Amino acid sequence: MKQNRYIAFIAGLLNRYKRKECLGLLVTFLYSGMVYIGPVLSQYIIDDVLFTKEYIRLTKCFGLFFIVLILQPILSYIQSRIFINISERITKDLRNEMYSGIISKRITFFYDNNDGEILSRIINDSRMLSDFVSDVFVVLLKNSLLILCVLVGMMVISVPITLCIGAILIVGIVIIDKLSKENIRLSLERQESLDDVTALISDSATNILSIKIYELHKIARKLFDEKIELNKHKNIRIRNANTLFASLLEAMTVICIMLIYAIGIGFFAKGTLTIGNIVGLILYFQLIVGPIISLLNCNLDFKAIQPIIDRIDEFVQEESEEERNNTSSDEKKEEKNVIAIRNLKFRYDQSEEIFNGLNVDIGLNKISCVVGNSGCGKTTLSYLIMGMLNPDTGQILIDGKDRANSNKKISYVPQNNQLFNVSIKENIRLFDPSISDEQIYEICKKLNIYDDICRLKNGFETIITDKINISGGQAQRILIARALIKEADIIIMDEPTSALDGGNRELIGNALKELVPEYTFVIITHDEQLMENADEVIRIG
Repeated sequence: MKQNRYIAFIAGLLNRYKRKECLGLLVTFLYSGMVYIGPVLSQYIIDDVLFTKEYIRLTKCFGLFFIVLILQPILSYIQSRIFINISERITKDLRNEMYSGIISKRITFFYDNNDGEILSRIINDSRMLSDFVSDVFVVLLKNSLLILCVLVGMMVISVPITLCIGAILIVGIVIIDKLSKENIRLSLERQESLDDVTALISDSATNILSIKIYELHKIARKLFDEKIELNKHKNIRIRNANTLFASLLEAMTVICIMLIYAIGIGFFAKGTLTIGNIVGLILYFQLIVGPIISLLNCNLDFKAIQPIIDRIDEFVQEESEEERNNTSSDEKKEEKNVIAIRNLKFRYDQSEEIFNGLNVDIGLNKISCVVGNSGCGKTTLSYLIMGMLNPDTGQILIDGKDRANSNKKISYVPQNNQLFNVSIKENIRLFDPSISDEQIYEICKKLNIYDDICRLKNGFETIITDKINISGGQAQRILIARALIKEADIIIMDEPTSALDGGNRELIGNALKELVPEYTFVIITHDEQLMENADEVIRIG
């Protein structure tokens, strides 16, 4: 049943590109025809033309033979171009689907999968699957046709020799198939080890400052060497297995050719076969070896690709709105003008319970500071209010409506500087064309960051990178500007002043006070100054 699921997955991918595949099918038929005709012409020239001394006829036959041979690489080239195009389209579409699936996941997904693993799956797994899917169509179609044509040609010449060769090939194929099952497990382990390598590279780039300051170069190199050594070991085992399979096929090839000569010479002595027949059988057999090897490799690749399909499928699956917002839809009309949290229970997987029957009211159109000890669940509570997480039990009501049904828009200012690799202007606007430059300038002036941005070489068009001279406080105010300009009803801030000095903290506090009639601010903070300016302070934990 599991095999059928993999086949259905691959068939579904192939079905999207059936027009180009039909064109590839036509070219493949033509190519197979040229391959079949070659030995037939060769046999005809040797037995019926070569010794007749009819030079005009011989010239025509050789000319036709040349055309048949030269068409083979030309058609093979056209076929390859078609399927390269299909492969690249599959890669692009798979990466798009995986990316869409990832950004639809719950926030807990990113706790369980590090950046390097996500990157590895999108880049490496999609490429491996697309190469396999595009190749499998060519391999199965072209090689199945070639094998069929060659077998027909061999049967026409000699049924006994063809049956003998076929029996040997079947036995060899069964043996190789039995030996290849270990490749499934090795393939999964190899991809997982590659994930670890990618994750370590990503972590090293992120923490390069710590590596340099604390002189962790040797430890980092050692860790990296251990990861790539493990990946090397897995690759060697897989390649050794493939080498063994190739050697077994070569041995079968030698045995079969010897049998064709031995049995063919016996039949020639009896007068039932000609020299042209024996040459034709050898040519046909040499033509059939390549397709058989390709089909066997395709079978090995199919087994190796199965864990890759599972990994991709996990990322491709998008969560529906109902899955992301599966809290109870019962509404309590009396819970007006507040964010009402009722009997809320929540835990991360099998960890200790974060909330056990939490009941909290957070006033709307106010500044509310949420405080508590580290690890008590302040940030988790903000994720629950935003719908990034779902409670195990309990309700979150906003102005009397269940969170999922509320028409209140929520913006978020994270604690770490989550800025995109685009201009400062686009980081604030977030690609919303309805937000004018003047609105951006106005909000930046309120947050006392307008002049700082203008002093940069490219001003608001400056592209945000790690090398741009923007302080942590400036980056934090850009994030606050982003939240304010989106005109959300509720703005949740996670330690918004942690990177600001005293003067800027006061400036931010005053700006929020002025905006309170329009917005609800829920601020997770340890900042005493913000707490003093807050309308309410809510302690949890």
